[in-house]
Amino acid sequence: YYYQSGELSERSYVIDNLLSGKVERFDKEENKTYEAFYEIIEKDGKKISQQTGTETYWEKNNIKTIVEWKDGMQNGVTKAYYAKGQLEKIMHFENGKLHGSYQTFYENGQLKEDYIKLIWVGTGNSENVSWNTVYDESANITRKFYADKTGKSLIEHNFENGKRKELDVNNIFKLTFSETQQLNSIHWLNWVGSSIGFDLFSNQQVRRVQFSLNKLPSLTANFASNGD
Repeated sequence: YYYQSGELSERSYVIDNLLSGKVERFDKEENKTYEAFYEIIEKDGKKISQQTGTETYWEKNNIKTIVEWKDGMQNGVTKAYYAKGQLEKIMHFENGKLHGSYQTFYENGQLKEDYIKLIWVGTGNSENVSWNTVYDESANITRKFYADKTGKSLIEHNFENGKRKELDVNNIFKLTFSETQQLNSIHWLNWVGSSIGFDLFSNQQVRRVQFSLNKLPSLTANFASNGD
């Protein structure tokens, strides 16, 4: 295939109307922008063409994405890059779905997200499982959570400026912390149809008690810093 101005836009090979071998695409400056590979196989008594091997995208002569294919689906490692060539993502696929390590990076090279993705048989979707971590550009943890095989978060830590801010356990109870890492509040959630929480002063004296039952209005008691 050619552009109207005469430059080659795509080069591919066809056997019996089926793609076979290398497929290449080019921009008008004759720079390669795409490369992929196809194979002809017999499936269910019929010949088909399916993608295999390494698929590569370029943008302004820089690699943008590299994708591994097998049996006509994404299988193996996929890598994405920023415009200046820095690594942006590393993903692992199994039969077209995310499965395994999933990492993203800031442009300065610092790890941003470090997840584990597995395919849950219940839905067939890829879910975050086990311990997963999110970082800021200075390598401080901003979030760390543990998820079960369905992707439900069971334990979640949230941080701010490298310091722990919240701890949430399976939506059963939540702890919050001050900038000096002192306990700031304790809240029990969904506790036999009710919830109760304690907020604390910096001297660890109780500042407020809150209680709610089902859909009834919540009750609140406030205290002075000396406990009165």
